[in-house]
Formats: sequence, C-alpha cells, structure tokens
Amino acid sequence: KTTGKNLWKTERTSRGSWTSPVIGQLGDRTAVIVSSNGSLDAYDAASGKLLATFEGLVGNNIPSPTVYGDLVVVGAGENRINPDAAASAKSNCCLRLASEGAKTAFEKVWDGRKAICHVASPLIHEGHAYFVTRNGVVYCVDLMTGTERYSQRLDHPCWATPIAAGDRVYFFGKDGVTTVLKAGPKYECLASNRLWTTEDFAKRFEEAKKKVADSFPMPNKEGQKPSNPPLPKEERETMRYAAVGDVVYGVAAVDGTFLVRTGTELYCLRETRPAKNP
Repeated sequence: KTTGKNLWKTERTSRGSWTSPVIGQLGDRTAVIVSSNGSLDAYDAASGKLLATFEGLVGNNIPSPTVYGDLVVVGAGENRINPDAAASAKSNCCLRLASEGAKTAFEKVWDGRKAICHVASPLIHEGHAYFVTRNGVVYCVDLMTGTERYSQRLDHPCWATPIAAGDRVYFFGKDGVTTVLKAGPKYECLASNRLWTTEDFAKRFEEAKKKVADSFPMPNKEGQKPSNPPLPKEERETMRYAAVGDVVYGVAAVDGTFLVRTGTELYCLRETRPAKNP
C-alpha cells in the first residue's frame, strides 16, 4: 500500500460478483475471503495461494460475507434466472475456516433456513446474526446454531448493510427511513427517523424523473433522418426510475458519525453537543 507494487496476483475461475473481499484469521495467518456466484474462497494474504473453497452456494454474488473469529456468515439472495427459494435460504449459512496440519477447509456450522440477504451483507453482533431482504424483512438468528429468534418486516425496503452500536442495530431504508432496533433475541423497535420528508421526497422524485427523461434521445419522427437509435418505452421508463438519486445505497460509521450515501448526495449525521466552557 506504500508503493502500489504488485506483491502477487492469483487467477480465479470467472464468476459474477459485486461483493467486497473480507479479512479473516487462520491461526497466525491472515486470509482473504471472497464470496462470488456459487462459491466462497479463502486465499493466503501473504502469497495469494488458494487455501480453501466451498461450493454449491446460490445467489451469493451481491452481499459480502461477514467474519467473526473463525466463523464466516455468508449472505445470499435469490437466483433470478433459476429461482429456488430453499437453495437460496440454505446459502445464507455459517461456515468455519479451519486448519488441520497442511489441510485448510471451510466446515459447515449451520445451514440457513428462511433468512435471505438480497443486497445488504449480514451483520454479526452480540451473539446474533442479522439478515435483511431488499423488501425490508429482518431475520435475527443465533450465531452459533442458526436458530431463528425473530423475523419482522420493517416499514421500508432496505439495500444498505445494517450497522450495530452498543445495544442498537440501525437499518437504513432505501427510501430514507432509518429503523433502530434493540440488539438481542427479541424484536423491539426503539426509533424511526427520516432523512427527508415524504413531501420533499415526492417533489424531488418528480424533478429527477423529468431531468433524466429530458436527457434521453427522443424517438425519431416519421420521415425524419435517424440521429439516435430510439429507446423502447419500457427501457426509457426503467432507466428513469433507476436514475433517481434519493435512494440510500450504503452507510459508514466512524467516530460517532454516520455517513449515508444516496445516488446523488452524502449525508453526515452525528449527535450535536453543546460547546464546552473554556
């Protein structure tokens, strides 16, 4: 990281993936763990050598895995091409990265049962794993056994990965509504907050749609020489809605501060405290 020089490069089987690599420990070695469509792979961080592979997963190409000690919780959504709800749920599982002598392998701790992560990565906090679907259904399961503690639908869809702090778990809704739950095996909603009002959202939504629509080439009139290839109406509508900026995509936490990223803006949220006397 000081010079930018490549220390190693390892070729991988081509698989679709939008996940981020995560770091785990294997005894005194550091492992780079990568989740991609169909498999979970662990590489030696010092050499790039493939240490272990776990295959047979479904829909694990968007959520990143979450590491706690030697445990790896895998998040997975549904396969849109060949939907299989049972296989998708089973892929939201917990594995242990273990080493015995020269052999390293992922060992299954528990299979997923109902929980699914479409976009957000799973969260581990105080002995529990939290999964949230893109439609905002939260599943809380026991980290060691996978036993479901509760499942509850929030009042909003959720794409951003939740964040835990102390006895609270924050779920940042796609539409700017944040639900704060009490950490633990029982569902308890402590607060619900908005980044913007419903009226402001509706106004900005319409403004964004119009701005995007105005930027697209219009279909050529009959007899007019083609200048741009026309876009089908369905494609135009899809692109208009997808380009709207008021969507919460991701959140980071640092020094008592939440940084919330939408399609077009960055919000900084922190508790305000009165200035101290000199």
